[in-house]
Amino acid sequence: MVPVFAKRAIYGAIKGFQEGSKGQFIAAMKAGSFAGETDKSVSLYALEEPAIAHLEFRGAGERDDFDAELFGSNSPKVPNVSRDLR
Repeated sequence: MVPVFAKRAIYGAIKGFQEGSKGQFIAAMKAGSFAGETDKSVSLYALEEPAIAHLEFRGAGERDDFDAELFGSNSPKVPNVSRDLR
């Protein structure tokens, strides 16, 4: 889960992935009418460049108001289903 700030602003390590995505990240956000609003999200699946199975962008609102601890505690808890289910 990656925090995205107002006006689709991305910071930190994911910024390098965004630059290598050939515009896929921003295109997905625009298609979902997502601009980093608090409590909204957009997911991408099966990316080839960069090779990522699932990536969720979650709105973090204004960067100056961002609280990483609160952001993490409000994130949905998703079970890990990446193990072999045979």
